[in-house]
This record gives sequence, structure tokens and C-alpha cells, in this order.
Amino acid sequence: MSLLKIWNYFRKTDEPESASSGVKPAEAAVVTSNAAPTAKRRVDAQAIGDRTDVAVSQPPPAKSKTKAVTKSIRAAQSRHSVLCKKLRKWVKAETPASLRVLEIGVGDGQRAEAVLSTLMQTIPAESIIYCGVDTFEMGGSDLTLKDFHRQIRGLGIQPRLFPMPTTLGLTRVAHSLGQCDVILDSQEFHASEDAKKLTAKLASDASLWLADVGNDWVEVNGGGDASKRAA
Repeated sequence: MSLLKIWNYFRKTDEPESASSGVKPAEAAVVTSNAAPTAKRRVDAQAIGDRTDVAVSQPPPAKSKTKAVTKSIRAAQSRHSVLCKKLRKWVKAETPASLRVLEIGVGDGQRAEAVLSTLMQTIPAESIIYCGVDTFEMGGSDLTLKDFHRQIRGLGIQPRLFPMPTTLGLTRVAHSLGQCDVILDSQEFHASEDAKKLTAKLASDASLWLADVGNDWVEVNGGGDASKRAA
């Protein structure tokens, strides 16, 4: 053999295995550089998943809102404790399965909250129909129709509100709903001339009509007069 052939023979046998494996150095560098971002993306995805899990497992805002609503209801019941006591006594004696509640003049809205939450201790919310007659912001009240509607719905009751003057609103109630079981009159409607025309359409002999007279709630008879009864 010539010296050139012998040299080439030994040169092939001395080459490193990496050269004979078919993977070029440049290709190996590309594979290595691509592996690093893939691992980083996996770490980032895991970190995002961890943050999502933490966010889902933290619902304190809902709890704090529930506590605020409960505190508001308790404050309303305390403020209107005399009225709530009379309603509890009446419900205990009559044991109605469902109720139609009519409020003539809603004031600042706390009375309705106190009354309905008291009635709901015995009667489920879906068995209570609430109607409110008031002029709301149109009459200069700070309580808007929208806010009051949201407030009653927050108790689980779908309200029927009549944003208009008292006589017109009660006429609408009489025609659309008929007689109610509980009527709360804070506008002295029971003593008006219109009451004589609408009393029979709004209340039956079994209805409880309470009027706010002299900072006290007294029962109203069918003739529109108020007379105190034992609480």
C-alpha cells in the first residue's frame, strides 16, 4: 500500500464518535438552545396555574358582603322592633302559607327590609308577594326606584313596585293584585276619602292593616279608623 492510503486509513479510525453519529455540531447546538425555552415555558405555565388556583380559592369578598347584608337586616329589625313584634304575633296566630304584603310609602327602605326578613323566618321567600307604592326620587326621596328594587331582590323576593302617587298606585294594586294580607300604611291613607272607596278592594276581613299613627303602629278597621290593640 502507498503511504497516502495508509495515512487515510489511520485518520478514519482516529475520528471521534460524535462525528460519525450523524449529528452535526451546529445541529446539536440548536437542539440544546430549543430545550431551554421549552423548560422555561413549562415553569411559567406551572406558575400561572398556581396563581389561578390561589385566586379561585379565595372568596372573602362574597363573605364580607353577606355579613354586611346581615348586619343591615339586624339594624333594620332593631329600628322597627315594635312593628316586627306585631307581625310575628299575627303570623303565629294566622299561620298563613303565603302572604301578599302591601306597603304604602316605603320611606328609606329599611322598614320593608325589616318586615320581609321577619316574615321570612316563618314563610319562604317564594311564597311572599311584596308591593310598594311610593313616588321615590320623583317625590324628592333619596331612595331611588332602582336601588329599592335591587334591595328587595337581594332578600330573594321579586317586588312589584308602583312609582306614583298613593291613590293612583293603590288603584293599580287593587286592579292588578286584589286584596292583600298585610298592609302597612305610613301615609295616613286610611284616614282619607279615597280609603273608603279602596279599602274593600285592598283588604279582606282577615287582612292586617297597620297604620303609623303617633310613632306607633295601630290596627285599622274596615271603616278607615285606627284603634289600638294589644301587641
